[in-house]
Amino acid sequence: MLAAAPAAAQVSAGITLQSDYRYRGRSHSDERPTVSVDLAYDHKAGLYAGETAILAATRRDGLQPIRYITYAGYAIRPGHGPAYDLGVSHHHVADFSAGKRVVNYTEVYGAILTDRVSLRLNYAQNYYNSGVDTLYADLSGALRPAKDVRIFAHAGFLEPVGGRGGRSRQDYSAGVARQLGRSEFSATWTHGDPRAGPPRPRLGHRDALVIAATYAF
Repeated sequence: MLAAAPAAAQVSAGITLQSDYRYRGRSHSDERPTVSVDLAYDHKAGLYAGETAILAATRRDGLQPIRYITYAGYAIRPGHGPAYDLGVSHHHVADFSAGKRVVNYTEVYGAILTDRVSLRLNYAQNYYNSGVDTLYADLSGALRPAKDVRIFAHAGFLEPVGGRGGRSRQDYSAGVARQLGRSEFSATWTHGDPRAGPPRPRLGHRDALVIAATYAF
């Protein structure tokens, strides 16, 4: 979604295995392994859409879906200079570690992207059914010291902007990825803010090293 590249109409798919599913610095798989399936369509005019399904090896219920993300947007990719992205995403989340608590929320987002750095702003009303409206800023960057090696880093800032309650939070991550044909292998260190937040205050606060493998079709 956030790659500034020449416009082309294509359908893509991928599958990812991870040692833990971290979302904005916190574990949403109860620190259990996950498998993600991605399907995306990118039109040459700039329109795109897709869906991601994440399943976790839960402690009591076996392999279960924990999150579905459906998104659509429009990317402006000029021949020179930064690219721009506007879109909306809907999240359906099932937290099995909390007795299968299910929440739904929608975010709208806008981004500015260059070859190495991107800044994305996400706005959610009633984030995680908490009664709090939030703004999340995602600053990410990447370098390629070699053709098949990528070094990346991320900083995220969540700020309540409406409703009652809520706290500011930050998360950070950095890692390295190696491309081998259609596969990519990565190791990512993540750090989340220890202050309370959805879905459960006690889970996913400690730093973690997440190992992942992705295969693109």
